[in-house]
Amino acid sequence: MFSKEEPCDVPTDSFWEIDSYKRVVKRSEDGLLLCNDLMKMIQERAEIELKYSNKLKVWSKKWVENIDKSTDYGTNKSVLINSMNEAECLANIHSEMKDSLLEVVNNVKKWRNETYTKTMVGVCKEVKQFEDDFKKAQKPWAKHMNKFLKYKKEYESNVKNEKILKNSLAQSTDEDKKLNERLEKCKKENENIIDKLEAIQKDLDSYKPIYIADMTEVFEKTQDFEEKRLIMFKNTLINMHKCLDISQNDKIPIIYIRWRKSIETSDAKKDLKWWSHIYGPDMSMNWPIIPSKYNVKLNPFMDEDDEAPENISTTQLPPKDETPSKKISYDPELNPFEEPMESADHSSNASSSAMVIAVYDYIAQEADELTLTKGDVFEKLSEKDDQGWCTGSKDGKIGLYPEKYAKPFEST
Repeated sequence: MFSKEEPCDVPTDSFWEIDSYKRVVKRSEDGLLLCNDLMKMIQERAEIELKYSNKLKVWSKKWVENIDKSTDYGTNKSVLINSMNEAECLANIHSEMKDSLLEVVNNVKKWRNETYTKTMVGVCKEVKQFEDDFKKAQKPWAKHMNKFLKYKKEYESNVKNEKILKNSLAQSTDEDKKLNERLEKCKKENENIIDKLEAIQKDLDSYKPIYIADMTEVFEKTQDFEEKRLIMFKNTLINMHKCLDISQNDKIPIIYIRWRKSIETSDAKKDLKWWSHIYGPDMSMNWPIIPSKYNVKLNPFMDEDDEAPENISTTQLPPKDETPSKKISYDPELNPFEEPMESADHSSNASSSAMVIAVYDYIAQEADELTLTKGDVFEKLSEKDDQGWCTGSKDGKIGLYPEKYAKPFEST
């Protein structure tokens, strides 16, 4: 029964209100956009993995070349180069992760295309169907409801007019026939409207179960549709986790186990021993020996059939603590193949030796340079080179010095 009390309209946002189903339809429509965003998110992560892989490879290649050209040596150098293998292997793993992520993106794309069927106008077929079903389920209810709201509005307006007329009659001293007629007419109209409202409300009450059932049926369809999307998202994130969880990758421990074993091969003593043999005191040396016509090393023109005297060794010098019993002299005339030495005046490559005096102070910057103090007198062993450096001997040390820092020494 329609209430004649003062109406108290409270706006609601209920699903059962006219056109409120559009939020449900919008959710299904947004599912397509959310799928696109998910694909974009995974795609960007795949690009990050690819960039990281490429940067690891560039970094590894750069430092392999730098280490190879460096002055480092031995097992330490090998270990440094092998350490770059870790970056190469890790780069390959991240490249594989990129490929796996792109495969996940393709799976999402395939699901999206199968689930959301676009029409010629660009609207999703499934979403359009939901909207049409909601409209169909709500149409009878909306028809009765719109009539009910129309008559309700008229009733509320007539109630206000009735109050105004009653107030006017109460303030009037004389009986006003016209006001009474208008008041009676208003009361009758209100009674007619109430009868119509009660009839419409009766129709609404009878149709209400059908309306609820039809709307709920369509809503459950949208729920099932949305559930598929949510399950797909969950499975996609699980697959994404599998792609990125390197702790579950069996190749990772092997990479670092091999790297550690490679590091353990570094042997400082072995490297130092190698350096000593190649550049240190353990190097071989052609030590000077006494000149002799019987010395094979100094006389390469001796026939293979010629034999040296029994008392003279051609390959060894006496030990340092022993003195040769006989000093063998060397006579250049006995070697017919030796060319006479040219005079220093005719040799263009001969180096001149002269005494010079330092005119400026100079502090040696390298180990092969001489430190000069203004006034030092020392021996000049060679002329300046293309860069302006001369070779000299000072205090028993031979080294380089700037040519402009010394001048010829004139003794008085």
